[in-house]
Amino acid sequence: MADGVVRYQLVPEAVQPTMLGEADGRLTSRLRQIETAFRGAGFAAQISSNMDAWLKSHAVLISAAANALQMSGCDNRRLARSRDGLVLLVRAAREGFRMLRANGIAWERTSILATGKDVCDFCWRNRSAASSKTQAVLAEGD
Repeated sequence: MADGVVRYQLVPEAVQPTMLGEADGRLTSRLRQIETAFRGAGFAAQISSNMDAWLKSHAVLISAAANALQMSGCDNRRLARSRDGLVLLVRAAREGFRMLRANGIAWERTSILATGKDVCDFCWRNRSAASSKTQAVLAEGD
C-alpha cells in the first residue's frame, strides 16, 4: 500500500478477472455498482450468475495447480519441465471436474482456464520441455 492505495494482481486479468456474484444468482443494481467500482479501480471484473458453482470449479483448478506447484518446490518453470508435476496437475483437475459433474454441479466458463479440458489444453500448449511420455498423458481424453 502506498499513499493509501492498495494494488494487487495475482494473475493477469486475461487469465482470470475478479469474479463477482450474488449468492442467489440475481443480477442486482448493487452488484452492478460493485462491478463498476472494481473496474473504476483498474480491476478486470466479471459477473457470475452461479457463484456457488464457479467457486467450486475454481477450487478444483486452484487445488490441482497448487499441489502440482508444491510438488515442484513452488517453481512454475520447474513444474513446466516436470512430467510428474504436469501429470499430477492434469489428473487432479480431471478428477475434480468429474467429481463436480457426478454431483450435479455444472461450472460456467468464465476464464481461459475454467474447465478441466482447458487445463489440459493449457498444459499441452505449454509443454515445450515435457517428455514424450508427459505429452501422451496430457493428450489423454477425459
